[in-house]
Amino acid sequence: MTNRESLARMADSLPSNIRFAYEPGMFKAVNPSDLRLGLDIIKERVDVCILQDWKQHNRFLQQSIIGADDLNYATLLAHLPTTMPCLISVPPTTFPKIDLERSLEYLKRISSQSQ
Repeated sequence: MTNRESLARMADSLPSNIRFAYEPGMFKAVNPSDLRLGLDIIKERVDVCILQDWKQHNRFLQQSIIGADDLNYATLLAHLPTTMPCLISVPPTTFPKIDLERSLEYLKRISSQSQ
């Protein structure tokens, strides 16, 4: 659900005990110019953040590891509560171990830059 108006309507209409798994990469892929990434609408109801990039490839979205696109995860993570669980999602590839290692290297790099 990346349409801002629909997301706001849905968030307002759902019971308060319904929470969100937030995937900022999907917001970025669908609407790259909106740097709010929907977080301003659902921030108070996010239980988990899924770290995965989605890149436009021809007319389709393609899963990719974090850091493969230009989403600024350092800034994004700074806006999430420090207690927020974040899951690294690795797209199905022939080298998942390498993709996971690259994701971890990216997270280490951006966390050392913010300190």
